[in-house]
Amino acid sequence: QYHIGRINCYQAWDINQGDTSVYIGIVDSGSDLDHPDLAANIRYNYADPVNNIDDDNNGYVDDFKGWDFYYGDNDPNILGGSDHGSHVSGDASQVTNNGVHGSGSGFKTKIRITKHAPDVPSTFIFNSDDGIVYQYQNGAKVINCSFGSGSYSSATQNIVTNAWNAGTVICASAGNEGLEIPRYPASYNNVVSVAASNNTDLRASFSNYHSSVDVIAPGDAILSTVWDNSYA
Repeated sequence: QYHIGRINCYQAWDINQGDTSVYIGIVDSGSDLDHPDLAANIRYNYADPVNNIDDDNNGYVDDFKGWDFYYGDNDPNILGGSDHGSHVSGDASQVTNNGVHGSGSGFKTKIRITKHAPDVPSTFIFNSDDGIVYQYQNGAKVINCSFGSGSYSSATQNIVTNAWNAGTVICASAGNEGLEIPRYPASYNNVVSVAASNNTDLRASFSNYHSSVDVIAPGDAILSTVWDNSYA
């Protein structure tokens, strides 16, 4: 995990190791909620236990574990589909100092999962706007969107601005085509657009570059958690 040292995580953790009351919303393909290196950092919604009642009145019945915006239920586990979301989950907050495998930069910070892909291998994300709204309205301080398209949407711009005004920071991928083009949601106003570097601190060959990019960070050959309690 060369990236942990490259972005000075060790020095940062000497100052602050995250807080379990703060959580990162992962809008992606779902996650592996019982993964031994993720389970302790999953944020559960204890205000809405599984009892067929919307106890917290947020419009999502029994969203104790998060929400599946593809199938429309309360189970955001991947279940054999794209493991992209579980990898992203580990990047954000793979459990640290637990004697199991590696670390995520979030250390003690919790992650909240929404699922936006089917239970078969897929490179598409669906209903991501709904996930962003759900995450910021339910308390996420950071929302991670490691997906994108070339299509601008004024409706989505309004959504991310509303999230920003609510005190939530959205981080998104600048894209992986190796081109000087904008990608969305990364290129919207009030979104942190992140390009990818490699282990020599140069732009990864696949990473987009564009005037809307705000920061470049390690994104090549990152070892993290994937579905079925594994790593890749």
